[in-house]
Amino acid sequence: MARYKLATIKEASGIAKILQKKYGKHYKPTKFTPQFVKERLRRKNVFYVIAVENNKIVGTIRATIIDIDLAEFRHEVFPNLEIGKSLIEKMLFILKKKRMRKIVARTISTDRLENKIYKNLRFRKEGYFKDHYRKGMSILQYAKFLK
Repeated sequence: MARYKLATIKEASGIAKILQKKYGKHYKPTKFTPQFVKERLRRKNVFYVIAVENNKIVGTIRATIIDIDLAEFRHEVFPNLEIGKSLIEKMLFILKKKRMRKIVARTISTDRLENKIYKNLRFRKEGYFKDHYRKGMSILQYAKFLK
């Protein structure tokens, strides 16, 4: 069974490894390195939550506070529905404590698992961006207001 926690600098290598595996082909020539993750973890407005099973990081999600009450999810790695849902719920709990009002998440439109998780957690579809980052990569944007 996975456990979930706020990531620290010492988990940067494990986070970078799973991010590179999932997103490396989409972010060329940028690579997800431990230094990339450490740089973000040092920022006061960035948080990673990780899922750990058998002392190995198996999932992660990053939230960035981008305005006084608005945060954005990025770089989600969900190996399955249960871990994905739990990672998002843990991050929502953290962001609610930080008085965030609205959360925005962008997913690759063809990522069925991520889209299913956001729909199950009652995020609303806000937009569709055709060829948003590059040709052939369309994005769905979801949003949720915290109570």
